[in-house]
Amino acid sequence: MTLDVTETKEYKRALKHHLKTRQQSSQVDVTPFRAEEKKYKSKFPPPDLNEVLDVWALDEDLRGKAALGSTWDKGERNSGTSARSFKLQTSDEVPTQSRRGYCLDSHPGLVIIPSYISPSAQRSFIRSSLENQARSPNETNLDTHYLIPEKGIWNAHVASHHIK
Repeated sequence: MTLDVTETKEYKRALKHHLKTRQQSSQVDVTPFRAEEKKYKSKFPPPDLNEVLDVWALDEDLRGKAALGSTWDKGERNSGTSARSFKLQTSDEVPTQSRRGYCLDSHPGLVIIPSYISPSAQRSFIRSSLENQARSPNETNLDTHYLIPEKGIWNAHVASHHIK
């Protein structure tokens, strides 16, 4: 005996809620970006990820690190969109397999560069943001709710825990 999920009380309640919120959101001015964001964040019905670009699948070096959704090839995919790859090179480095960019024929002018910033550079940017940007005179969203130390929350935390 197989239970039909669409006949359960929970499913019907979720469907009713989904249809109600969809009607409300269509009446309000929603930007195309926000509409797409809502589409992929929805839990009911689960979003269809067939139209999502998986940049990990484009890059041969990254392909083994994650299996996220369906994959793109350097050629054709379900939607018929092709991706062309090219080697990236700055004046002081030799082109490598991991430094590649991709152009999608369906989106002229869009260049995708997976892992463009190294993990160490990302950590450096994050540290700089926490240490230098999230403190006075720059205003954060916490300033309206709390009395923030002038040196910033992150720097106060580091000082209190003797972290370098």
